[in-house]
Amino acid sequence: RRHTRYWRDWSSDVCSSDLATVEAPLARRARAFGVLGADWSSGDWRAGVNLIAQGRRFDTGGAPLGGYAIIDVWGSHQWRRDLAFTWRVGNLTDREYETALGFRSPPRLVLVGVRYSPWP
Repeated sequence: RRHTRYWRDWSSDVCSSDLATVEAPLARRARAFGVLGADWSSGDWRAGVNLIAQGRRFDTGGAPLGGYAIIDVWGSHQWRRDLAFTWRVGNLTDREYETALGFRSPPRLVLVGVRYSPWP
């Protein structure tokens, strides 16, 4: 009989500093940032999804940078005790956003791999 587990994880951050004011916020730092995730496992299989969101912020010089939310998904299958197949899709919805003015973040990213972990 296989054992299935579900779990959720979340974190958030609110930027607050004596140096940050309404007139001059910290450059490239949103007042709100958060990650919400859910993971699943059953036997040799694991999978998960993360929602990563960041609020509106300003670049150096005061140029506005819009907020964004992206979704990442991942999974793995343990073939043997020391060998696993892994995959990850970053920015699943291919959202266009900038973390610094004029520097677009990468589009959707697909990674496939094999992880070898020898046991002592």
